[in-house]
Amino acid sequence: MKRILFFILGMITFVLGTIGLFLPILPTVPFYLATSFLWINSSKKWHDYFIQTKWYKAHMEGIIERKEMTRSQLSKILGIVLITLAIPFFIVPSTLVRVILVLVFVAHCVFLPMYFRRKEEVY
Repeated sequence: MKRILFFILGMITFVLGTIGLFLPILPTVPFYLATSFLWINSSKKWHDYFIQTKWYKAHMEGIIERKEMTRSQLSKILGIVLITLAIPFFIVPSTLVRVILVLVFVAHCVFLPMYFRRKEEVY
């Protein structure tokens, strides 16, 4: 029963991640990471299938295996984080909450590039 549930949830996160390739507001990476985790726990066959897909190879392989991220990928992630944190920043009238949101965004800007080595894009 657990394997079936993980497989179904993995299919849902895979579809959402694939839709995220075309909709900039829907994040691809977290959904593909969730898909990988769920399919690892559901079936080795489905996990092997997932890591052979062109979407995984294009968007996740460098991030997961070599901790590399292109400037474009980093910019997209930081853009999504900025939008996500800007919404409560403008809605919530608390100065303390706004300061914390700014600090969280600054921490993302500082530590994400440190964690992921940047891979130069080939044009």
